[in-house]
Amino acid sequence: MNDDHSVEKDSSKFASKKRRASGPLVREEKQRKWLAKQLLIKQREENQLYRQKWIRQHSDICHTVSLRDVQFVKNTLDTDLPQLKGYLRSYLDLKNSNVQKDHFVAEGVETVRVLMKQLKESRCPIEICSILVKPGAYFGEQNSSSGLLSDWLECEESQRPKVLIVEDDKVFDEITGFPVGRGAMACGIPRRIAWKDIWPTSMEGSSTYAYLLDPSRSCKRFIALDGVSNLANMGSIIRCAAAFGIDAIFLTDDCCNVWHRQSVRVSMGYIAKVPIIEVKKKMLARVLSTLIDSDITCYASTSEKGDKQLSLEELQKNDIPSNWCCVFGNEANGIQEEVVKSCSYSIRINMVDGVDSLSISIATGILLHKFVEKSKG
Repeated sequence: MNDDHSVEKDSSKFASKKRRASGPLVREEKQRKWLAKQLLIKQREENQLYRQKWIRQHSDICHTVSLRDVQFVKNTLDTDLPQLKGYLRSYLDLKNSNVQKDHFVAEGVETVRVLMKQLKESRCPIEICSILVKPGAYFGEQNSSSGLLSDWLECEESQRPKVLIVEDDKVFDEITGFPVGRGAMACGIPRRIAWKDIWPTSMEGSSTYAYLLDPSRSCKRFIALDGVSNLANMGSIIRCAAAFGIDAIFLTDDCCNVWHRQSVRVSMGYIAKVPIIEVKKKMLARVLSTLIDSDITCYASTSEKGDKQLSLEELQKNDIPSNWCCVFGNEANGIQEEVVKSCSYSIRINMVDGVDSLSISIATGILLHKFVEKSKG
């Protein structure tokens, strides 16, 4: 009897819910969803119209790239290159193309943003030729200020790069030759600086970067890389250097290509903010001796014990002078012996027994943080 009563009660509840489900509340919910959908469609249409209008108004510097355009460019003979191929050349088939020395490619929205910001912030900015970008990444969601357009507008008119806006993801993938998750890429001209360009006494060199060793400038901070061969490590070191205010990086000619797209990507674009000075490997010891003569103390990062070795953990405030250069070596072979000897001191990071080394990028971050913390000024 009780069971029959319980079943009857449950059935009554179900019927009541069913009546409510087919009532005014459901109609209101359906109406609300329909209105929200219509609003979204309207916003998308307005966004599309705004973007098309903007592209038309800036047709001299902005181009929309379709799948048909890319296929046409790929099938066009080199002797009859259309203007579009000139713009797309640097991005075509990136996965299988050889590394170019006359340009570099940067990947990622934030990386491209950093590159464009350095155009107005850097003392010696590098040239950005073009950006290849998805519509959402350029105009931002709902055409907000989060897009790269706001950064592009902040650039001086003469410095603004060409803008290539792909119609959709398939176009991006067709250009590069592989699926692209990032919303933007940029193409720029590598900045090549030689030792003669910064040494003030060189009569043949340019004075553009001579400020780096200007005697009147305080708190000179440098790092030198002796044969670093891993691209990811290189990019990470550059990012660390930018984070800790390093003025410039000395790079031996047997290091990996600092402008390779993997190195640029890992650096998050900060390669544009830190000048890279290229020196011959056999000249590095002499360069460091010149720095020492210019009142810049040089430290060789090494785990090998020596007469002039310091322990990073034992450093006190003001133990590091205001002007210094820290040298890091190859991942496997370390720093050249003559380079270690040319330095003022060697410096080591204490580790527990059984562990004798760190990744060079990790060691760089630890050392630079401590040096900045313990240096004078």
